[in-house]
Amino acid sequence: MLHPSECQDIVDKIATLRAEEQDKLDLIQTLSGVEKWKAMEDLGTLRAQIAEQEVLLAECDKQHAEDLTTQIIVIDLSCTSGTQRIARIWQLTAAGQAVKQTATVQDGSVTFAGILGTARQSFGITIEEVDRPAVNGPDFRSGPLPTMVDPEAGDPARRIEIVILDPIVVTGDALSQAAPPLPIQLSFPAGPVGTIEIAVNALQFVINKGDVSLSASGTARAGGTTSPFTFANRFHIVPSFSMAPSVLLEILSGVPPTLTIPGLIGTVVSTIAPLVSSSLLTQAVQPVAALLNKLIATQVARSLGLPSLPSGSVLAIRELTADDETLTITPVLGAFGTVLSDFQPSDLGVASTLAALQVQPASIGTSDPANRVANGLVILGAPAPAGGVTVLLSSNRPDVTSVTPASLSIPESETRGTFTVTGIAQPVMPTTDVDVTVSASLGDQTLTAPLSVRPEPPTTGAGGADTPFSVPVTGVPGVARLDLFTPLPLPRGVTIRGRVKLDGLTFTPTVLTIDLEPPSAPPVIVDVPAGSSEVYFQLGPFPIIPGTAPFTRISVTKDSTTSVRIEIPLEPA
Repeated sequence: MLHPSECQDIVDKIATLRAEEQDKLDLIQTLSGVEKWKAMEDLGTLRAQIAEQEVLLAECDKQHAEDLTTQIIVIDLSCTSGTQRIARIWQLTAAGQAVKQTATVQDGSVTFAGILGTARQSFGITIEEVDRPAVNGPDFRSGPLPTMVDPEAGDPARRIEIVILDPIVVTGDALSQAAPPLPIQLSFPAGPVGTIEIAVNALQFVINKGDVSLSASGTARAGGTTSPFTFANRFHIVPSFSMAPSVLLEILSGVPPTLTIPGLIGTVVSTIAPLVSSSLLTQAVQPVAALLNKLIATQVARSLGLPSLPSGSVLAIRELTADDETLTITPVLGAFGTVLSDFQPSDLGVASTLAALQVQPASIGTSDPANRVANGLVILGAPAPAGGVTVLLSSNRPDVTSVTPASLSIPESETRGTFTVTGIAQPVMPTTDVDVTVSASLGDQTLTAPLSVRPEPPTTGAGGADTPFSVPVTGVPGVARLDLFTPLPLPRGVTIRGRVKLDGLTFTPTVLTIDLEPPSAPPVIVDVPAGSSEVYFQLGPFPIIPGTAPFTRISVTKDSTTSVRIEIPLEPA
């Protein structure tokens, strides 16, 4: 549970006492006789101190809590909504989000009781209609509650504007656009036979009654023997309640995947089938979800006659129905305060176009700082109009490259903007160069540029040239070290990149959650596949909040059960 910053000293005191309690319990196991009785007496004293601090913490939480009453303004352009709605307040933690309160919207407003005042960014809001069974998603999802930048202007969280838009249709043809370049090359250690090399030569996606079916085929090679293989899995598409603004739809696995390889190779592969399936899903299904989310946002903006959605607004999907080969989606645009009612679109008389996309050099590595970064250049066909333009940048292989920034703003009257593509080292890499496609999108126009990535092992060793900050991690089983690649003190308002080193190879898949405290963006949840010894992550970018403390805490949590917090200095605000 998150607590107000005013209560952090008590939280830290309880954590220290809990650690001392565990040490005392461990010591008791090694003692006997009088010494054991003495240690048990000390344990009782520690637990009394913990109970006393927990009473103080509860009182501190209560003292710094306040009610939040929010006015809900709904404009229904589709003329399909009802009037009955509920609102939920979600607590955002390193392990994800969980419902804290549910309240009924009455007479256009809703009140949440006892929300932590100074820890408001630990909470998010969803609003849902309950009149119609066909509505299976939210009308609004906020992300972390906004801070009060100008107290005299009022609290923006006390007003939410919602615009229900006309339905849009997504066809099954959109899925084919997400298929990664073939063949997909995978490599896995397989005990006595050495290494299994898998080549995916065919992929097929089909929408059928709300489900997405994925089938793949190709060859598997090990120990000088080659066998064909087939892979199949079925997924369900649902509206997202996530506080991550870019996640509109989620693709959930409905049944376990099937992987079939005949002969001796199939016998060996059966022991690593979950690892093979996880890799195929990462490289095939996740791009589908990302493309659908991007496609919907672009199509909604186009339906409103806009190059992009208004800044500060959040898109949600309130209703999703599926027929054969199509998805019908009812989108909702929402925002705190008067972002939507005050929005003034820029002059759309002259549409901006992309003239060129360049990425140099055409080949980079994944570890050596001297050759792991390529410089990108976007050129417009004419100077950007009033208000500038935003070009969306991406890579079809985010597992081996990072494109920064993901949204490139080109100011008014300018004709070009720059970005970088950085190679990302991984513990399991292909044995050949990886062909990457870098894309730049503006409206319905997309340009691409090729890039070759040379696999290299990750840099190792604390404090090397590529790891300005490195600290051992204790208290999280299986986690050995945290490395940050962003020099200290951490700059505010930028993306922070880092790596978590494990104490050895994982034998089963696990989950790590990386977060900043106090939170200023949703936590990052990282899946660590079996056979890995490290995982890379990025946090942010984070807003610049004047008056905040000159340090932050990075929290590393494993499997949502154990965590450790590491204090990191920040640049002065």
